[in-house]
Amino acid sequence: MVTQHKDGVAFRVVASQNLALSLAGRPSEDVQATFCAVLVAEWAQLGVRQAVLAPGSRSTPMALALLAHPEITVHVFHDERSAAFAALGIGLADERPAILLCTSGTAVAHFHAAVIEADLSHVPILVLTADRPAELRDVGAPQTVSQTHIFGSSVRWFHDPGVAEFASCDSWSPLAHHSFVACCGVKAGPVHINLPFREPLTGSAVEFEPQDHQRFHVAHHPRIAESDLQALADTMKTSRGVIVAGRGCGDPASVAELAQATGWPILADSRSGCQGLPDAILHFDSLLREPNFAKLHQPELVLRLGEAPSSKVLAQWVTASNARQIHVSSYQTVFDPDQRVVSNITCEVSYFCTTLAKSFDMSPASHVKTDWITRDHQARLAIEQVHRDENSLTASAVSRQLITA
Repeated sequence: MVTQHKDGVAFRVVASQNLALSLAGRPSEDVQATFCAVLVAEWAQLGVRQAVLAPGSRSTPMALALLAHPEITVHVFHDERSAAFAALGIGLADERPAILLCTSGTAVAHFHAAVIEADLSHVPILVLTADRPAELRDVGAPQTVSQTHIFGSSVRWFHDPGVAEFASCDSWSPLAHHSFVACCGVKAGPVHINLPFREPLTGSAVEFEPQDHQRFHVAHHPRIAESDLQALADTMKTSRGVIVAGRGCGDPASVAELAQATGWPILADSRSGCQGLPDAILHFDSLLREPNFAKLHQPELVLRLGEAPSSKVLAQWVTASNARQIHVSSYQTVFDPDQRVVSNITCEVSYFCTTLAKSFDMSPASHVKTDWITRDHQARLAIEQVHRDENSLTASAVSRQLITA
């Protein structure tokens, strides 16, 4: 038994002697089928529950393994681009990766846009691309392109294990674990495994026992020193500010705790998860289009949690205010297009909010926050009245109905 350490993760690998004996002498299609079944079983054991499949001949061994596993729900899309964005959506919603599979050739290229989105948004996806074996590459075989590192630096890890051989079966379980850890670690994102398969593509997987391994353990996000948090709190106590919450802002309850402690409103992006908080301002995009309101409520300090919101109006308002900006994220990623961030803090965001809130002696009375909340309520009523008067299926009306359903 050997203990391996990968990217802050420890797991044990047990030599697959029984599996190797079972595969010895079996045809190559059975070895390929077993290889795929082992990967799928390991990913399912680690919590993967959904797969998105864009059908094609060369990916048959992995497609059959996914369909055969009782804990994996398979979604079929005949368009690779649609499949990739469906997997992106699953990762966003579940915060754990979906398996994304396609055949060889130009089909792989259609995944690229979604892979880039996943990279920039730290969304985990296990991207599996079927490929021709080495002897069919660079010889003009159909549906064959160079798939090695095709997604460039947009993936956290790339690996091509070659055509499955029974002699290397003790590496199959570690491959599944390493890919999952790279996908879901401190810097979550897409992982690309290129899988060459030889014909015949349909075989029978042999029975196997799941590997004896420890559950993966991702290293903790770095945490900021409490002395630094106290210094930040002292600055915030003397400043008029707002909290801008984007995706990745941490647990909404911890954001609410910080808002109560500071007396600052929360400008909550639709992806933040903070829309239901009592201090959340949902219609800031509409409010900030009114020049007098925007000027009257300019902040001195902006605390940005997670990713930047999608509102261009909000971004322009923050820039025009010349306010100092502090950005907090769990990922070592810079979100500072205006070059106005005076401090980039990389730490676990919920911990940051909860600990910083304790640095405030008491919740201050804030007429500014009260005014934000009052005007936000008025904006909501006005928008609802417009929708009732129009009585038509506008995009905003449909989205509001879905949110409140």
